[in-house]
Amino acid sequence: MSSPQTTSALKNIMDPNITYCLSSTTVLEVAQAMREDDVGAVLVLSNGEPQGIITDRDIVMRCILDRLDPKLTTAAHVMSEEVECVRWDQDIYDVAEIMRNAQVRRVAVVDEGGNAVGVVSFDDVFDLLSEELDNLREAVHPRRHKLAPAA
Repeated sequence: MSSPQTTSALKNIMDPNITYCLSSTTVLEVAQAMREDDVGAVLVLSNGEPQGIITDRDIVMRCILDRLDPKLTTAAHVMSEEVECVRWDQDIYDVAEIMRNAQVRRVAVVDEGGNAVGVVSFDDVFDLLSEELDNLREAVHPRRHKLAPAA
């Protein structure tokens, strides 16, 4: 069972502003959405459910290096079909383990019905865990404030 504080933390760190596309969207349109939204990944959705994910690396490795025309190549051609999904109520440590085991830097966050409600990145998880470690360090070894010398 996960602690309410940590579960709440996952819900709070996920980005609910999902940049997404359909499998028929062109790679050029995906790249434009990445630039406009300043993101490195786009979820490919079908009826609200994640069907894949496209990262900036996928575009380079599967489209540009294969000399495919990004105006004609679709998201279905370059997406990674095995998008890792976590439920919004999962423990942050479970999410970190899923990322490590699957060797991915981003996971889709889904609700009880499997619909995408957000994205969590490795950086989000790292920032939260770093903050928790800092809080723990401060609790164990509080910083001592230097007193000004008496006049």
